[in-house]
Amino acid sequence: MKQKPEVDERFVKLMRSALTAIDGLWFLEVEEKIGFDEAFEIDIAVWKRYGPIIIKRIKKALSITKTDLDSFLQVLEYLCSIDGTKFDIKDKSPKKAFIQVTFCPWWENLKRSNRENLVRCDIVDKVIFPEWAKSFNPKIEFLLEKSLPDGHDACEWVISYG
Repeated sequence: MKQKPEVDERFVKLMRSALTAIDGLWFLEVEEKIGFDEAFEIDIAVWKRYGPIIIKRIKKALSITKTDLDSFLQVLEYLCSIDGTKFDIKDKSPKKAFIQVTFCPWWENLKRSNRENLVRCDIVDKVIFPEWAKSFNPKIEFLLEKSLPDGHDACEWVISYG
């Protein structure tokens, strides 16, 4: 695996902040123009399209050619580092990984803006993450087992291969 380049953490924090700001502002503007339900539908469509693009770019940047579970987990680590999501792999075999999200910036932003009950990020995740996994390898399945919006202490993902 390629080593992560040294980057100024202040710059990383600024970039993450910019990413979530543009996403939030875009959503609010669309919501104001056409309503929440349609804005939410468009938001999901955009995120579904974003995943395969960024996964392809990460694979290229890291020179990842394999499509096994370990390679997907490498991509997932970099993907999550883009927005600041932190996770631990609780259990892993060659065919399955159990992941616990220990910090989710999207959930924190929703809570901070008092929209955590309006915008169900777990609904978005249940739709987009399986699509993203399939774009990496159609044999990879992504299941959201537990979520913060459902009152759990953490989101838990099960990723299986084969």
